[in-house]
Amino acid sequence: MHIDTFALARSGEDRQGDVSLSGFERLLDGLPGQPEGSRVAWKVSGESDAGGRMFMRLQVQAVVMLECQRCMEPMLHPVQVDTRLEIVPSESALADESDADAMADDDAPDQIVGSHRFDILELVEDELIMAVPYAPRHDVCIALPGQNDGDAPDDTQNARPSPFAALAGLKKI
Repeated sequence: MHIDTFALARSGEDRQGDVSLSGFERLLDGLPGQPEGSRVAWKVSGESDAGGRMFMRLQVQAVVMLECQRCMEPMLHPVQVDTRLEIVPSESALADESDADAMADDDAPDQIVGSHRFDILELVEDELIMAVPYAPRHDVCIALPGQNDGDAPDDTQNARPSPFAALAGLKKI
């Protein structure tokens, strides 16, 4: 789906959609199979400020099947993105990474080069890729022994003397 980023920002309009997760091939590369019928909901809103700067606010929601890196079992991971992007007219207008003032402002929105025919679903996929954790893990892995029944190993039974205990004795001398 293509939008005119400049017209969207000037008008302050919203566009939204709901698409199949299976269409995001770059996102799904290397991930386990996704549940049938998985969807991605997105909304983009145009904004402009008194200084003439143009912005897009992008919101994305999806649930992605990942593989827990602790127990290697599949896990559903909800992804929510809410980002504000400044639209600039050309690549030369992008903030120069060597500009210390531009890079120091952590609250400044990321910039994208606007277009009259901008592929919004490519941006949605980019944001999803950045939002998926590199090494996903369950909070508690059911497949690992001792994690779901509260039977944590007793550290006092297998405790070794601290190597610093001998130093504590030397300190008294």
